[in-house]
Amino acid sequence: EIKAIAKDINGVQSNWSTPHTLSIVENKIPDRPTIDGPSWGLGGREYEYTFVSTDPDDHDIFYKVDWDDDNKTEWLGPYSSGEEIKLSHTWGKKGGYWIKAWAKDTMEGNSGQASFKINILTNDKHKTTPVYRNILFLQILGNLINRFPIIDYLLNG
Repeated sequence: EIKAIAKDINGVQSNWSTPHTLSIVENKIPDRPTIDGPSWGLGGREYEYTFVSTDPDDHDIFYKVDWDDDNKTEWLGPYSSGEEIKLSHTWGKKGGYWIKAWAKDTMEGNSGQASFKINILTNDKHKTTPVYRNILFLQILGNLINRFPIIDYLLNG
């Protein structure tokens, strides 16, 4: 509780004010965001990713994303705690990319970094060979890449 008393320049004092309850609590940081979306793709095509974080204090959340190809977002938001946001991105060159994301709450509490890897199999959509256009082949290849990291190594050299 906190209460106050006033005193003027002549030394006359007021009565004590009515006590007020003051609570001081520590801000809890938001959870590390989760990232969901395709783990492989073709260069030059746009892919959508879902990001979500929750804040233990139920504060609104901002998100920041690094796409690992010299493209980054500023802080996006605010969004409600637990609200999913969807962002799309296109990579132009073959390779493995780590999508990194952070969340912060309205009290400036920052989460840890979340990471998600995507493998881009071709340089751009115009250089795609006919075999990559076969959807079943792409699904099988994606499953193999996820189950056997050596394939990722061989594809990305």
